[in-house]
Amino acid sequence: MTGCATPMDPRVDKALLSVNQRATALLPGFFENVQIEHVGRMPVRFGEMWLSYLAAEIYGAADAAVIAILHNRGRQARILERQMYEMMIKAHYYIENEDEARLEYLALPFRDIEFQQQMQWDQQSRRYVDASNAAQRVAKQFPEVSLYVQNNPREKSVRQMVGESKDQQAIREYAFHYRRLSQTPHGTILGMFDVLDLRPDAKIGIRFDSRLNDPNFAVQNMTIYLLAFLELVDRVFALGRTREIEALKADSEKTLARLWPEAYAEAHLDQP
Repeated sequence: MTGCATPMDPRVDKALLSVNQRATALLPGFFENVQIEHVGRMPVRFGEMWLSYLAAEIYGAADAAVIAILHNRGRQARILERQMYEMMIKAHYYIENEDEARLEYLALPFRDIEFQQQMQWDQQSRRYVDASNAAQRVAKQFPEVSLYVQNNPREKSVRQMVGESKDQQAIREYAFHYRRLSQTPHGTILGMFDVLDLRPDAKIGIRFDSRLNDPNFAVQNMTIYLLAFLELVDRVFALGRTREIEALKADSEKTLARLWPEAYAEAHLDQP
C-alpha cells in the first residue's frame, strides 16, 4: 500500500503553516557549529547540555504535531503541543538556573537506580552495577548531589518551573499551556465532552474524527513555543541570527492579526 488514505484538514492556514515549518526547519541549523565546552567529559556550562538535548525533542514534537493536525488527529496532537511547551519551559529554566542544571545532570546515576528498582530489573545487571558505581563516585566527588537527590526525589515539575504556587499569572499560564492540553490525552472527565455528544434522541455520539475546532490556534501556539526556543538558542550560543527570528515573528504577528483580528486588537490596545 502506498500513499496516505487519511484526508487532509483543509482548514489549516497556509501562511501560518509556512511560518511554523520555517521555524522548525531553522532549529537543526542553529546547532551546526555549536560546541559544548567540557573538561574531562564534564560540561563547563550544564545548561547548554540541557538546551541541546531539549532542542532535539521540541524539533521532533513540532514535526509530529503538525503531521497529526493535518491528518485530522488534532486531539492526539495536544500531547505533542504540551511537550513543546514543556521543552521550552525546561530549557529556559535550566539556562537561568545553572546550579540546578548541574545538580540534576549529576543526579543521573541516582535517578537511574531508582528507575531500575521500580522496573524490578536485576541488580546484578551491567547497567545497575554501572549506575551504582557512578553514584558512589558522584557522591564522593560532589557530596552536595546526594543531598540534592535526598531533598528532591524527582526532578522539579513543569508546574514548579513555571512559577510560584501562589503566583496567579503562573497559575493561569500553566493551566492554559499545560493542563488544558492534558485532558483528552489523559482521559479525564474534563476531556470527555470533547469526544462525546449527548444527542436529543438519548443516543451518544462519539467523535472518532478528532479534528480540533480551530487547528490554527494549536499551530499558532506551537509556533510561539518554537520562536521562543530559537531566541533562547540564539542568545545562549551568541549565534547572531536575531534577524531571521524577528522576520518569522513579524510574519507570525501578521497571521495573528488576520486570523484573530479582535483578539489581536485587544492584546495590542496599549500600543500606538
